[in-house]
Amino acid sequence: MVEEAWLVGDALLRIRQQLPHEAWLPARKERGIAYTIANRFIRLRQQYPQIDQVGEFGRVSVALTRGRPTPIW
Repeated sequence: MVEEAWLVGDALLRIRQQLPHEAWLPARKERGIAYTIANRFIRLRQQYPQIDQVGEFGRVSVALTRGRPTPIW
């Protein structure tokens, strides 16, 4: 699951980098991808440049919060 999210993030990042800034949001919407989901997948890809770095994680949220302190309520 996390590997697939990484691949999606990689594809979205490539698309975003190839488009002018103002074209990114319409392109994302055309593909039916929610803003928050796109950002999570892109952030996963940026945080872990190599796909083999995400294999140990069971979920995207775990990968994105690794190393962050747990909030104390």
